[in-house]
Amino acid sequence: MAFTHLHTHSEYSFLDSLPSVKELAKAAKNAGQTHVALTDRANMHGAIEFYKACVGEDIKPVIGCEMFMAPRSRLDKEAGKDSKRQRIILIAKNNKGYENLLKLVSTAFQDGFYYVARIDMDILNEFSEDLIAIIPRSGGLITPYLESGDLEKAEKLLQNYKNIFAPENLFLETTPRPNLENEQIFQKNYKLILEKIKISPVATNDIRYISPEDKDVHDTLICMQYTLQKKDRDRISYKDLDMSFWSEEQMNAYFSDIPHAIQNTQIIADQCSYEFDFSTNLIPKWEVTPNFRDEAHLLRFLCEEGIRQRFGGKYRGCYISDVNFQEIIANVDNSSIKISETNLEQKEYDEILERLTYELKIIGDMGFNAYFLIVGDFVQWAKTHDIVVGPGRGSAAGAIVAFLLEITDLNPLTYGLFFERFLNPERVSMPDIDIDFADTGREAVLEYVRNKYGRDKVANVATFGTMAARAATKDVARVYGLPFSEANELVKLISDKPGTKLQAAKDDSTELQEALNTNSEWNDIYDTAMKLEGNIRHISVHACAVMITPEPIMKYCPLQPAPKDENILITQFQAKPLEQLGLLKMDFLGLRNLSILENTMKLAKERHNIDISILDIDMKDEKAFKLLTDGFTTGVFQLESAGMTRYLKELKPTRFEDLIAMVSLYRPGPMKFIPDYIAGSHNPEMVSYPDPSLERILKETFGIAIYQEQILEIAKVFAGFTLGGADLLRRAIGKKIESELLAQRDLFIDGSIANGHTRKLAESIFDDVIVPFSGYGFNKSHAACYALIAYQTAYLKARYPVEFMTALLMSDAENTDRVILDIEECRSLGIKVLPPSVEESDFSFSVIDDSTIRFGLNAIKGIGESVVEKLIEAQILKKKRFLNFVEFLETCGPNVINKKSLEALAKGGALIRLEDTGLILDNVEKILQFTKDSKTTNNAAQDDLFGAFDIEVETAKLELEPAKDVKGKKIKMSLAQKLMVEKEVLGLYVSGHPLQGMKKYLEKSGTIISDLPEKAKILKKTAGRREQNIKTQGLLTFVKKLTTKAGDTMAIASVEDLSGKLELVFFPKMYTKFAECLDGEWFLELEGEVTNRNGDWQMTVFRCEKSLLEDVRKKAEQFQMIENNISTNTVEDDENSNNKNNSIGLEFDEKIIKNIEKNDSLEILEESFASKINKKIKQEKQAEEDALAEKNSKRWEIFLPSNISSDKLKLLKTTLKKSNGDIEIIFFFKGQEVKVGHSVTKTEELIEIVEEILK
Repeated sequence: MAFTHLHTHSEYSFLDSLPSVKELAKAAKNAGQTHVALTDRANMHGAIEFYKACVGEDIKPVIGCEMFMAPRSRLDKEAGKDSKRQRIILIAKNNKGYENLLKLVSTAFQDGFYYVARIDMDILNEFSEDLIAIIPRSGGLITPYLESGDLEKAEKLLQNYKNIFAPENLFLETTPRPNLENEQIFQKNYKLILEKIKISPVATNDIRYISPEDKDVHDTLICMQYTLQKKDRDRISYKDLDMSFWSEEQMNAYFSDIPHAIQNTQIIADQCSYEFDFSTNLIPKWEVTPNFRDEAHLLRFLCEEGIRQRFGGKYRGCYISDVNFQEIIANVDNSSIKISETNLEQKEYDEILERLTYELKIIGDMGFNAYFLIVGDFVQWAKTHDIVVGPGRGSAAGAIVAFLLEITDLNPLTYGLFFERFLNPERVSMPDIDIDFADTGREAVLEYVRNKYGRDKVANVATFGTMAARAATKDVARVYGLPFSEANELVKLISDKPGTKLQAAKDDSTELQEALNTNSEWNDIYDTAMKLEGNIRHISVHACAVMITPEPIMKYCPLQPAPKDENILITQFQAKPLEQLGLLKMDFLGLRNLSILENTMKLAKERHNIDISILDIDMKDEKAFKLLTDGFTTGVFQLESAGMTRYLKELKPTRFEDLIAMVSLYRPGPMKFIPDYIAGSHNPEMVSYPDPSLERILKETFGIAIYQEQILEIAKVFAGFTLGGADLLRRAIGKKIESELLAQRDLFIDGSIANGHTRKLAESIFDDVIVPFSGYGFNKSHAACYALIAYQTAYLKARYPVEFMTALLMSDAENTDRVILDIEECRSLGIKVLPPSVEESDFSFSVIDDSTIRFGLNAIKGIGESVVEKLIEAQILKKKRFLNFVEFLETCGPNVINKKSLEALAKGGALIRLEDTGLILDNVEKILQFTKDSKTTNNAAQDDLFGAFDIEVETAKLELEPAKDVKGKKIKMSLAQKLMVEKEVLGLYVSGHPLQGMKKYLEKSGTIISDLPEKAKILKKTAGRREQNIKTQGLLTFVKKLTTKAGDTMAIASVEDLSGKLELVFFPKMYTKFAECLDGEWFLELEGEVTNRNGDWQMTVFRCEKSLLEDVRKKAEQFQMIENNISTNTVEDDENSNNKNNSIGLEFDEKIIKNIEKNDSLEILEESFASKINKKIKQEKQAEEDALAEKNSKRWEIFLPSNISSDKLKLLKTTLKKSNGDIEIIFFFKGQEVKVGHSVTKTEELIEIVEEILK
């Protein structure tokens, strides 16, 4: 009897089921079944993929979903009442049923989500048309009552579904569960209820895996889902159930007493049929105004406007949908463009129009006019709203239409870019234009698109996270209860190379094989992980893909809120199925380098009042190319890696085309041709070509075929291919399908012979030039666009270095490793990067002057955004200068200054000008109490006082005491300690280096890093192999572990001292021996061979010892090899030293110093010295007395009562303001001296009036 599985789950039922949709289709095929269903849990992620897989196996797909029913309304979400839910299986009979299913699933997520996506009876009733309902056994509404024998209750509950679904569309499920205790009771009552209420039966097996042997792996998956371990008691487990893909014979045998339960599976399946159109492109139509005949007419007009703009200087300043643009076109003359409207020569003009006409015809014939209008509109909107847009990406830069619509910014005719590489007239496919926006502006563009087309027609695209090799192993180890440390040991044996598969990792590593062979538990874990590897784990949001549809998206695909942001809707299908349905997918990418460009230009505007048009910069700027030649590439897009920098220094680029070539060549494969390109660049006369006819094509790349466009042109010129046919040749080579490749080879050879070439030469060109190219050929359109961003960043860095580096630091602020690299580059450029300051810092990094950048306050860990905002407000209030630490505290107050923020500010160096870091940290509680007490300055009377006059308060005194050691001596915080706390809150050292002051010790202990190259060169000439090892030392700053081809672990690391950095190589044996030295912030003493590798010096380590930096500093102090100003000194020592030299403010003049140095008579020295001191004391005392008398004669001190009213203050202000003179008014209020900022003529009459007011 024919049978169809109608209740199956794929891996899209996350962490609940094992098989992929392809495996389900394959299993049905192997079982000889004609149909198979997919009913994943509360989602339809796999629907289209499943449909395609079934068609591929000649199986009819049945599309459904296992949904959850809310106990009350789907809108009710009350704890305790609404957490329980029942399940229902819904199967679409046809396209209408499929659309209803899409709506139900979408509604369940958007309205009914409460722990799971839920529907209710109301919404089910609304969208029940052409749906078949199956009441499932597991989690079903009436299962508990069938198991308990309460048939009346079961009947009552089933009636709700009978009210919605016709008898032929409602079924009650039974499943084979022989190992369950209540199986016999269930099956007995199941038969009784069928007879009692006349509901149709259906048999399924609720499939979670294909083979019974997968039961244990599935059990592991369930443990992952619920964060359980296998050893847990009373845990969820399905191990007693066989939920595999039962054969037709097994199902017939088990349900032989209910044959119609089997027959109904086929009856249901036969009713299900869908028609999906995978050939029609569903692009939203563009609403054309009456001025234009259609989309094609408008597109032509816009492109001609683009010619006027690009080549005639006419700038519209608005986007296609803009009201201003609509006003422009309302009165426009739609006649064709004239050369007089441009600055082009006739030949250039003709070439542009010819190319434009050619492209527009192909675009129109393919039905893509609206596509270009849509993209052009939102790109132009971004540009008119000051959002930086990339010059292009991918093959779209080959279209002059894209260039004229401002979608791209490279003229394809200038750089030899082909339209056919983008849209091939001989192979119709949806265009794919990816757009880079400044990452800070991407969301604004998306919001514009949502508002323009409707939020129901625009959605982000889903993507799915799968279990990678290491992650799967960790997850399984956790389920098996393996201790965390032991699990890490196992995982460390697996290569961390992206894309590593567990089987390959095992095959390639003898160390891993030995570990698995000697540890049975590890081996079990590894085998299980291999079976789970690649299984889908969760849904997430695609980084850039967005759908725009002509009708509401729910017509084509279910929607759900994004996992971490319920305000963003995402499709349940991933990108490929959506594209197969013909829907328009756009990639909106956020590129941080564009934000760096944007911020650099903003800073340049702020500081120099200059408006930089990034598209109008000099493309032959000597400073930009010199910057690249000198190797200052940090922050330069695509060019900042060490290897690329090294090659650029060798190449010495002088033209933009060099950058296009380097972007293309610096990849695995073609990298081997870089030396040839550099040699050709320096000696072009030495370049040779495979055939003279290819010189024109290969000349710009010095005889090397680098670009896919070059291959297209070779096929066209040499073998007479059309560019469309040449693109098919390129694709065939890339696919490496032998039959296609041989067919293209024959076409190429025949065409070459027809063009007058010999067969031998044709075969040579195809086999030796074109075919090898498939391993490294690059899309020139993409390379040119990215090279342009590279050049733009280089140009701004060369011309506006402090602005560029500030923008770069702002972009990298969240990445400490990048910030360290940026600061190092700043130092190389002569730019200082200072720690945060409460007086100068902005929120993020800021420019102080042409050679100084200041850290932002947001860089300090432990300070929230609201505190930073208040600090900046206080900073502005005091015009970026506090009189002292006390004024800072009183200005900010206790709402800003708490224990956490105070310590963080001090540790980060943000208060260093106002007070010593150590003193602040030693007196935190005292400072907090002072700040709290000073709140009284904000009472109403003083507010009135401050409002009445422009005043400056002489702040109260705050005396801070240093901490004391056990002997009672005051301890001064050392520089090393300050640096450590600075790193604690900033993540890196900014104001100094931990090794500061240890230069002598480092020089005595070994060779300092900057001297290593010279010493290595000398030893190479004078010493034998064994004597070439060199000793050095430094702080460990970087470690990266690698896996060799043999599967062994090695490491690349780096250390630094005061003179520089050194790369270290620990080969496997040394890594095994010294691995513990690479796990922490150690000071390392090293010995090894120092060699030059590709221009960089590195040490192959043979000996390594680790120490704590504090211990090394103590050792240096013991040997008196550390500068005093760095070591830990007591405050008493400092104070004593100060008293000896400067206790009375005496400045020694040069004459006395010279006399002291020369004169041998101590008495004469003492006499001369004492005389000088006494004279100085008398002079200073008299000066102080004179100054005090002068001061008192110019002041009028007025003591205000503490309870003075606002009215009296206003009267006092009015009275004093009427008089002007040279006597300064000083108020004394609540013990504080207040400078009013006003001077009067002090008369008897005025004195009497003031006294009367104050009575």
